[in-house]
Amino acid sequence: MNKREVFKDFVVYSAGNYISQGLGMVSGFLLRIFLEPYYMGIWQGLNIIKSYSNYTNLGVSKSAAREIAYFRGKGEDARSEDIKNSAFTFSVITVSVVGIGCILFALFKRNTLDIYVFWGLIAMGVIIVAVRMESYIVTILRAKKVFFPESLGKVINAVLYIGLIYLVVKNFKLYGLYAVNTAVILCSIFILIFLSKEHFRFFLKKEELKHLIKIGIPLVLIGFMFVNLTNIDRIVVIKMLGAEKLGIYSVAIMMGNIIYNVSNMASVVLYPRFQEIYGKNDDKREVYRVMQKIIKLIWFPLIILVLCGVVFLPYLVEILIPKYIAGITSMRILLCGIFFLSLSIFYRNYLVTINKQIISLFICIGVVILNLILNIIFVKIGLSIEGVALATSMSYFIYFVALFTAASYITRKDGYTIVPINP
Repeated sequence: MNKREVFKDFVVYSAGNYISQGLGMVSGFLLRIFLEPYYMGIWQGLNIIKSYSNYTNLGVSKSAAREIAYFRGKGEDARSEDIKNSAFTFSVITVSVVGIGCILFALFKRNTLDIYVFWGLIAMGVIIVAVRMESYIVTILRAKKVFFPESLGKVINAVLYIGLIYLVVKNFKLYGLYAVNTAVILCSIFILIFLSKEHFRFFLKKEELKHLIKIGIPLVLIGFMFVNLTNIDRIVVIKMLGAEKLGIYSVAIMMGNIIYNVSNMASVVLYPRFQEIYGKNDDKREVYRVMQKIIKLIWFPLIILVLCGVVFLPYLVEILIPKYIAGITSMRILLCGIFFLSLSIFYRNYLVTINKQIISLFICIGVVILNLILNIIFVKIGLSIEGVALATSMSYFIYFVALFTAASYITRKDGYTIVPINP
């Protein structure tokens, strides 16, 4: 693996992400200045639909990313292009069905739905299709180790988002937020295609599609269960405590995403390289060796970020969005769990790379069940959103320990010595 190339890609990708995350924090505070917790709760609830819609294509996009990098590592570029276009066609068809279904549901249930929820479902029907297309384009660019279009696009969209929030959401509230998100995601698709010059064709090769679905089903189940793992807290809050509480808890979600995205950036840059390394000689020990080096580099900066978040972010909340002060304690608790969730990404990707995704799936299923049980128990005994944050953090820690143990055991079987994370 070319270290200079990895460093260059990481700098390009992380630069765009750090800038967009900083701007994203500004937009997050602006949204909460202009919107009451009840409205933010509705928006967070609608976003649960969006997070699940990404897994309606039977994991084809995820398996395409893996296989494109794998076959590029073997020098089979023509096959990787067939995979790209087949997966694109299938993904667009499946998510369009979901988007249309979302709109039809809103129309049929119009008389029983809150007016904000009704228009939110209409908007989400469009947004989830656009998000799926954007996400697939990004997936392909990452698999090909092309990070500049995504990085620059994120910065442009973050600037646009802030401007539109101030101009539109400030005046039209939740309806404005629906319009702004739709406009920004459509703009993102245009920017990605324009900058990358990547071409997509509506083309289905049955053999490739069957191959992708076969690989993709375990991957989509892992992704689906991981979304459950990270959504359980939101679902429990909105079902048991209400939309306003979820709006308050959204401060914890926002700050947690900022920390999580730091390790996710490294994961994004390295994941296609894991596939290429494994594609060259099918040696899992080399992949594990690279993963260890990354974790040793990233664990300490993550701890510093978490500590800074716990100590300093509450002051920003108190100053800028005092309506959300009640979410500070849950934010502090959740950030501790986010540290372990952030490290778990690398072990999950490692297991997927070496075709042990079933192990990762069963671990995730077990932790999701545990997370749900703990969340419900803690809410019922009166711990409110702080209990939700505690249950979620405990589950994230257990998830990390289980993945680390599984990855280490599998690698030891091949005679590779495991070096501690913090030597």
